[in-house]
Formats: sequence, structure tokens, C-alpha cells
Amino acid sequence: MHPTTRWSFLFSSHPLGSSPKRTPLLRPAFVFAVLLISGFVEPSLGDDSKDQSEPIQAVDCSTLNGKVMCGYQGWFNCDGDGAGLGWRHWGRNSRNPLGPGNVTVDLWPDMSEYSLEERFATEFKHSDGSVAEVFSSANEQTVRRHFQWMREYGIDGAFVQRFATSLRSPASLANRTAILNHCRRGSEENGRAFAVMYDLSGLREGELDIVRKDWARLVNKEAITDSDSYLHHNGMPLVAIWGVGFAERHQPGAYTLDDCKALIAQLKQAGCSIMLGVPTGWRELERDCVTDPAVRTIFEMADVLSPWTPGRYRNLEQAQRHAEQTWQPDQQECDANRQGYLPVVFPGFSWFNLRNGQAPLDDIPRLKGQFLWSQIVAANKAGAKMLYVAMFDEVDEATAIFKCTNVPPQGRDAEFLTYEGLPSDHYLKIVGRAAQLLRDEIAPTETLPNEWLTAQAGTSESGDTVSDPVQPATSKGKQLVSDDLSAIREFVSDQCLDCHTGNDAEAGLDLQAFDFGSDQFTQPDFATAEWEKILRRVNTRQMPPPDYGQPDETTYSQITASLDSVLDHHAQKFPRPGRVGAMRRMTRVEYQNAIRDLLAVTIDASDYLPKDESSHGFDNITVEELSPTHLNRYVSAAQKIARVAVGGLGNGPAGVTIRLPADRSQEKHVEGLPFGTRGGVLFDQHFPQTGEYEIELKLTRDRDEQVEGLHREHEIDVLVDRARVHQFKVYPPKKTGKYGGPDYTHSDSHLKQRLHFDAGRHSIGVTFPKTFSSLTEGKRQPFDANFNRHRHPRLTPAIYQVSIVGPFAPEGPGITTSRQAIFGENWSGENADRDEAQKILSRLARRAYRRPATAEELALLMDFFDEGFSAGKFDEGIESALTALLVNPNFLFRIESVDPDASTTQEKNVVAVKDHELASRLASFLWSSLPDEELLDLADTKQLRNDDVLAGQVARMLDDSRANSLVTNFASQWLQLRNLDSITPDLRLFPDFDDNLRQSFQRETQLLFQDVLTNDRSVTDLIASQDTFLNERLATHYGIQGVTGSHFRRVKVSPESHRGGILRHGSILMVTSYATRTSPTIRGNWVMENIFGTPAPPPPPNVPNLKEKDTLEAMTVRERLAMHRANPTCASCHDLIDPLGFALENFDAVGRWRQFEGTLDVDSSGQLPDGTELQSVDELEAGIVARPDIFAQTVAEKLMTYALGRAVEPQDGPAIRRIVRGAAQSNYTLASLINGIVLSEPFRYREIASEPNNH
Repeated sequence: MHPTTRWSFLFSSHPLGSSPKRTPLLRPAFVFAVLLISGFVEPSLGDDSKDQSEPIQAVDCSTLNGKVMCGYQGWFNCDGDGAGLGWRHWGRNSRNPLGPGNVTVDLWPDMSEYSLEERFATEFKHSDGSVAEVFSSANEQTVRRHFQWMREYGIDGAFVQRFATSLRSPASLANRTAILNHCRRGSEENGRAFAVMYDLSGLREGELDIVRKDWARLVNKEAITDSDSYLHHNGMPLVAIWGVGFAERHQPGAYTLDDCKALIAQLKQAGCSIMLGVPTGWRELERDCVTDPAVRTIFEMADVLSPWTPGRYRNLEQAQRHAEQTWQPDQQECDANRQGYLPVVFPGFSWFNLRNGQAPLDDIPRLKGQFLWSQIVAANKAGAKMLYVAMFDEVDEATAIFKCTNVPPQGRDAEFLTYEGLPSDHYLKIVGRAAQLLRDEIAPTETLPNEWLTAQAGTSESGDTVSDPVQPATSKGKQLVSDDLSAIREFVSDQCLDCHTGNDAEAGLDLQAFDFGSDQFTQPDFATAEWEKILRRVNTRQMPPPDYGQPDETTYSQITASLDSVLDHHAQKFPRPGRVGAMRRMTRVEYQNAIRDLLAVTIDASDYLPKDESSHGFDNITVEELSPTHLNRYVSAAQKIARVAVGGLGNGPAGVTIRLPADRSQEKHVEGLPFGTRGGVLFDQHFPQTGEYEIELKLTRDRDEQVEGLHREHEIDVLVDRARVHQFKVYPPKKTGKYGGPDYTHSDSHLKQRLHFDAGRHSIGVTFPKTFSSLTEGKRQPFDANFNRHRHPRLTPAIYQVSIVGPFAPEGPGITTSRQAIFGENWSGENADRDEAQKILSRLARRAYRRPATAEELALLMDFFDEGFSAGKFDEGIESALTALLVNPNFLFRIESVDPDASTTQEKNVVAVKDHELASRLASFLWSSLPDEELLDLADTKQLRNDDVLAGQVARMLDDSRANSLVTNFASQWLQLRNLDSITPDLRLFPDFDDNLRQSFQRETQLLFQDVLTNDRSVTDLIASQDTFLNERLATHYGIQGVTGSHFRRVKVSPESHRGGILRHGSILMVTSYATRTSPTIRGNWVMENIFGTPAPPPPPNVPNLKEKDTLEAMTVRERLAMHRANPTCASCHDLIDPLGFALENFDAVGRWRQFEGTLDVDSSGQLPDGTELQSVDELEAGIVARPDIFAQTVAEKLMTYALGRAVEPQDGPAIRRIVRGAAQSNYTLASLINGIVLSEPFRYREIASEPNNH
């Protein structure tokens, strides 16, 4: 039988018992490839239950315009609801039972639709003797029921009340936060909008910071604004602040106007849109408003103003007069100030029980809904574009509109209102009609139609189902989209058509022929690519170009918001999370980390696997294909790694060689090695068995094969776990060579020794004990680099390579971390049986396959175990099975299946990623590795897709050391640090450069990125950091004194040092330069692509290279580029990117600060894409930081590309902008961007059938 038959069994589907006998030979590559391609199209995917199609909720939450919102108190608690707050807001004494003598509500909820779990018995009784029941807002099912009613009756959503004084108590804070999350889920399930409204009542002077901290907590920990249902306005999350400017609340000792102003400024700086709940007399500073003129400045800071009206009028005539004399001029004032205006309407008022009988019952009569309806019609007539209904659920003051009963209980000293015999949903219907009226879907009537007073909707108290006169709400977004499109059309006409018209339009974009009609936004296949491009250019102020005159900032903001709105609206209606390949091979880094986490073996994957090709800046894009080279390498790697991990011997001793770069100086201490040493190398090595291993050293030689620096005797220490186990000595040669010089042929031939090692991983160090060395006299200043005999010769010998071969005379595998990872801590050793092997392989396969293995998959592994175990050795059986596991496609590939029953229509082409696949995405993103046990456990129980659980896992994983892959893998690719190894500047011009400096460049940037990530710093700190990370070598290069030693440490840098953010790092400056000089073009394009997110297009063909220096005339790079830009073909791009690079011209090609380029002064003046003039790198950084959202969006796009393993597409724009808006609440920290990506639709959902339309 052909030897490959053994491996074809990995992919066979026939029963194990029917398989032919296999030989033990391991030559699988050819059949592996054939069967993978032809037979593994539909791999075994584990026992996940089939997920049904789960379309993303498409809720238009981009604006408050056109909305009818209710206030949602959500403040009712009951004894036994789990909150531990008693009967809060039901009774005067929350610790006593709700009953006669302890009640504060004037309406009683209709409990007929609530489930048994939602009902809480009181001490009140109905007239028939039955126990009266109420609900608790702490019950999630109840809150979700309320939002279901909002959907059923066409109410747009709710402002969830958050009373600032309740945030002081941990129990109250936890309760309010839980209720807010209930509202979030209710909104998401029912397609409603929700937003937070803070009530400042009761706060003292200086206490408003409670609100700021709480909002930060909601955004960072609860990720509340990440919800698609969270209401936005003017492109930002809307936060309502109630209680600003009320005379009765700004008394001595209470919070001040300055407190309010500071809070609003902080929230706006954090990226919030602000709605203020203000007094009725806000406009004229009269009636209930403070008279201090300073309050006007505060009112002007608001995006929306909402004057409080309950109790300000008490009958139909007063309501009508209020609309004419107050609402109408208020609306006009706000329109003139470009502010939203949100009138407040209410159904009636009563607080008899709340005031302990000292206030009249039915104080402001409802008039069977006529009072509420007259306000709605009057507000509409006054020009209202939005409406606030007070309140949805407030039975305390009898302003509730939700379902209340006509048969309340009876009790001593308690009286209750009813709905006057009307259906319990009567007021829900009225508010639903208000939403239709606001959208011009029905005509206004001055009085409530008679049929509304008799017809019922939904379920009555008797349980009878009746018809609903409130028709389902039609689309609210169409008019809004039309309004936005009108504004966009006007902007384009005024600002863009001069250049973008006809066949010769700039960039081929003919905006004159552009379709600005709203109908296209109702089509699922509407192409958004050009729209997204326009939005990006307008948002970065690149268009219109500075030279052509630009609109004012207000116009820019408004048009950006309009573009954002129409694109987000389409995305909500037709979600496009994108498609990711169903089978994605692990990258080399992911493979390396997976072996580490699965088997506790550290490998260098570059020793086993070929390099992954990069695309769109990352190497995890082009991983959907498998080359023949990969096939062969995977098999070879699996055999070697399985043998090392288990502790097998294979065919005899094996070896490893560590080779140092030829341009590495070794005159100074190496970090990690003992002090008092110099040069050498430090690395970790896994020894599969206890025994003797031979270590051999080679010294560095020059091109004439001479050992440089060997002028006297030197000692070389071999260290194991920092302890010296052997010392070699080397001597200058005594013999004369062929041409009369010293003969170095055998200078290092004796550097070979067998040493005893215990099995397991050990730290191996080879270094020279440092001896006193006097300064070498010379005619020139000594260089910091010492590795080349002709320019900067080595002063002492250096290590070239270290080889380790073994084991010789093996003594057994011992107890190693890898064997513990494989066998577990309680296995039975060589006495273990087949059942124990099955448990071991089941555990390993679950981790390796990122899900529980099926019975067939486990049987397959056991079959390989049996083959190795047949010789009587348990370890060999496990090694054989482990080799099979490591070449199984379920390990090598991340596989995402599609439910065959899922819909593939364009309307329902979106499904949720399964829990195990979501765990795999998450681990690959944050750890570049496999999911751990906690992630798999959550996936097993299908809890991982829960927002709170998912956000909690992100926080946990970022705290794990494995998240360092975001530094070494993501950041190193994004910032092009990997390119450093392939760059060597011209040593005639930069003789101080060596590999030590190259590695220091890389480490500085990685450490800054790591610091920004782990310490929750803003991403803008990558640009304008006041500190950096240096060791002595790098500090010397930068000209910074006071830093000694090889270890890196945080250094506070002064302006005079010209150091700080990444634009000043030697790493970035060198990868954007040529070997001989700087390149403003490369640097400018790097900034455009990695900072502003708008890279220049590829250069046209046949463009001549920049003319280098003429030896007869001194010219700067700037002057030569000016000649280059004289070509109109070149100027279109160079005029944009070169000025950014010019701002970095004070840094040379290896990142040193300079003031002269040769003999000429450096001119670092430049220009931002928006036309802002620059004179230095300081001003470049300031310009970037001034618009943190732009850089944050670029970082989010890079993270999204890396997280998904695909290029960011135009349809991802709305999701990315939501991520950035959410991160704004946390000052754009890296963690908030990462959290936003994980909770976003592209990360959690996928398209199962769509055709590309944006290319």
C-alpha cells in the first residue's frame, strides 16, 4: 500500500472499521493536497446546533429629528426582585410592604399581560378579594415588554432616566445600570431608540463630576453607545442633562451654573451631542428660570433644548395659549440658532398619594386623552420636529401612558385614578398617532376622534383581542434622507462642480451626473463607494481643496453629518457586514502562538513555514489558499513539534542553530544577560529529554575569514537559566597563515562541549565576561557601531552562532511543561490505558479545533494512537495522534460554516457568527492564537454572543500577556516595523548604524504602543506623547543624556530633545527614507495612509525618478521635488503628500535631528491636507491631535482589517464610524476601539450571499 494512504485517512468519511491497514510511514503531502482540495470542501464542523438566520436590527437612530420619545423612569422596585431595594417608588417607606398607608402612586398598572415571574403581590386587594400585584423595573422581561409595547404602537423609543443622586450608592448604581441594560436589550429587540437622561436634582455644588464619571463608566464598561439602538444626533451619541437653569434648583449649596457648564463641556469634548432639560422661561430668563445672563452661554452649548412643561398649564385653553406664546417662538429661536427643539407634552397630573392626601386627586384632568392630544396638535402646529412625552411609566404623579387599569385596588387612605373606562392602551394609541402626525402621515384634528374613545387595541383587561386603529408606522427615515440629500446636493453644487464636471472631471468623479435622489437608498444593492469617498475627503477637509476656497467649519460639520446620516440610514436598513473566507489558514505567527498555547512549546515558526504574503498591510489577508510548499512544511513541522512536545527521540539526536546578524555590535551589555558581561546572545530552548547535549560556538569573522578583535585571551561563559555551566577560552593565533598574517583557521574549533540538561525549556546564554577597556586613541571620534573591520572594527571578539545537538545518552522525557500540557497533571504514566488516551486527545482536540471534536474526529485520532500504542508505548501513541492532530485542517484552518438552511436572499443575507467561530475570531484578533478554555466554555453554553459577556472577555483578554501580539503582530505590521530588518542605510553616510540600533528603533515604537494599550491612553498619545522609551544605545543616537544601560525605560522628554510620538521615532523615519537620504514623498504618503486614512493613488506609469544631486550645484530634496512637481501629472498627488513629509525634514534618514541638509538650511514648512500651514513637526502633531476622530478612524480601520482578515470595504464605513463615536466617550483609547470592533456587526455577523457592488 502507498504510504500516503495513512494520511488520506485524516479526511476520509467511511467508517473507521472499514479502513484498510496503514503503514507507519509519514509522507503525506501529495495526498494531503489532493484530498484537501477535492474532499475537504465541507469539513466536519463539530456539534454546534444550527443557527437560524439572525438579521441585524436595522433601527434609524441617527437623529432625534422626526422622533416621538417617551421618558422612561424605570425606578420601580419590589421586595424580592433581587435588587435589595425594597418597594422603592411604590411606597413611602421602601422597607415596608406596599399596602394601605404605604403607597405613593395614583395610577395602578394593568397587570393582565405580565407573566407570573413579573408579578409581585402587595397588601392591597381588589374588590373581589384578589391580591393586587405590581411589577418591578429590575425584571428584564418586564422592561422588554414595555419596549415591545412601544414597537406595537409606533412609539420611537425612550429617554431612560438616570438620577444622579442614586449613583452615589453602589446598590442603587447597580440597579440603575441593570435597568439601563434591560432598556438596551428591549430597544435592540424591538427596533426602538434609547438614550440616557441624567436628572441633576439633589446634587450639591461640585458634585456634577458624578455624572461625568458615570457616563465614562457606561461607555467604557457597559459599552452602551456601541448599541445600534443608542440614539445619536448630529453624528454623536445623545446625552440628555435635565435640570439646568431652574431657579428652584440653583439655590445656595446646590450645583451651580459653572458646574453645569463644565460638565457639558466635558461631555462635548468626549464626543457627545447634548440635550438640555431647561425651564419653560429659558428664552426670556423669566418665570421658572434663573435670571443670571451667564445661563445663556450654557443654553447655547446644547444641541437640543427641551423646556419642562408639566404643571405649567392645566387645561385646554392654557395649553393652546402656551403653544402659541411659548412653543412657537421657542421653536423659531432654536431654528435660528441651529438647535433642536423638543417640546414636552403630558397626559395629565395627580399626586394625591405621593403628597399623603394633601394634594387633590386628578389635579390636571386627562379629559379622556383630549388634554394630551390637544398639546400634540398644538406642538405640531408650532413647527415641532420632535416630541417628548412625559412619561411612559410614571404612575407616581399619574403621567403614565402605558397600560393602566380601570379597576384599581382599595385600601385605607388610598385613592387611585382610572383611565375613565377607556382601554388600558388608550394613551399608547394616542402617542402612536402623534408619531404619525409628526411624520405627516395623518392629518391633524383639533379634537380626539370619537372612534378612538371606543375602539381598543391589542388585549384588553378582559383578555379579549380587539382591532387596533393605530396602523403600523411607516418608514420614518425617508423624509430625513431626503432632507439630508437636499443639503448634500446644495453643498456639491456650491463647492464641487467647478472641478468635478464632465468627461475631464478631477479624479474621474463627475458629480454633475451624480444621482442625489432618495429612491436609490431604498435599494439593497445601492453602491456606497463614491459616497464614502466623498464623506472621507470632506471630513478630513481635503475637499474642496484649500487653494479653491473652503466653506466655514459649521458648513463642513453639517454636510459631514448629512453624509454620515444617509449612509448610516442605508446601512441600518440593508446591513452589509461583509464576507470572510470560510476557510482561513493560520499565519506563521498564529501557528507559532497556537503551538505555544496548545503544547507549551516555544518555536520559531520561520524555521518551519514559508513567509506569509502581505496584502493591505497585513499578512492574514492572503490565507485562503494553500501552496504545495505549505503542505510539505506543515507535515514536517507536525512531526518535529509532536516529537519535541511529547519528548520522543525520533531517529536520533536533533539540532538547532542560532545565528546572530553580521552587523550586530557586541561591545556592550545585552539586556537579559548578567551584568558584568558584554555581547553574546540569550534565547530559550526546549530540551525534549534529559541527557547530554553538545553546544558548539562559532566566532564572527570578517571577509578575510579573520576573527576580529581577537588580540588577547578572552573568556566565553555558557549560561543555563542565568547560572554559568561552562567557560571557554579563546586565544590569538600563534601560527602564521598562507600570506604571512595570523592563521585564524582553528581559533574557534575547540568551542565545543557536551553538557547535561534536564528536559524542558531553559534559558541559554552565551556571553563574554566584560574586562576593563581603556579608550582607544584615534584621529576620529569613535563610532557607536563596531562590526566592520574597515569602517568601525570590532574591539573584541563576537559570537556568530550557537549550535545545540542532542540528546546523547537520553535519560527520559522527565516532567516538562509541554508534557503537562499534553497529558495533564494526573495521568497514570506508562500505565495509562486507551481510555485515558481518549480523554487526553479529546481535551487537546477541543482546544486545537476551537470547538468540541465530533465522535468521528476523535475516533480518527484514536486510530492513530492505536498504531503508535501497538508497540506497547503510550507516549508513541500520543505522539502519533498528536502529529495527526497538527496536520488536521480543523487545526490549520479557521473554518466558518454556513447553515445550509439559512436564507440567501438579499433581504436576509446576514447571519450571526456561531459562538465557537466567534471565540476563534476573538482569539485570533487579540492573541493571534487559539481560544482558551474560558472562551470555549462560554461558546459551549452559547453565552459568548451576549454583549456584556463579550465585552467582559475583551477586557480579560487585553489584560492577558498573550495580548502582546497586538504589539508584536498588529502594530509591527501597521507601522511597518517589520520592514526594519530589510533596511540598511548607506554606511558611508551613516557609519554609526548597526543592528543594535535597528532593534532599538523597533523596541521604542513597540513599547510606546504597548503603553498606550495597557494604560488606557488615547491613541493620540501615539502622535503627541510627552515620553518615550529608550536604552543607552538609542539615547546616544538621539543625543539624550542621562540614560545608561541596555534595558529600556520610560523617559520624559523635553521639547529640546525633539522626541516623543511615533513621527519622531527612528523606526518610522527610517522605513520612510532611502538608504542615502530622506524622502518627503514616502513620509508624506505614510502620514496620509496611516494617520489620515487617505493614501495617495499609485503613481502613473513611466513617471521618471527624482533627479539626484548634481555635483555642481547644492540642492535640497525640497528643491528637487519642486522640479518634479512641475510635471502636472505628478503635481496632483505630490502637492498633497509632499508638504506633510516636509514637516519631518528636520529628521535625517536614520532619525537624527538636523538643522542642515549638507550645507543648506533645512526648511520644514509644510501643509496639512485641510490647508493649515505648518512650520515644524510640532505643528504637524498639533494639527493631527486637533482632530482626534480622524486618526481614531484610521486606527479603527487598520484594526478592523487585521481583526477580520480582509480589506475594509465602503460598506464598513457606518460600522467604523459607530465604533469611533463610541470610542470618543473614552477619549479614543485603543481598548475602546478594540472593544467597539469586537461588538460591531462586521465582527459578529457575516454575509452568506451577496455580490460585490462597490468596486
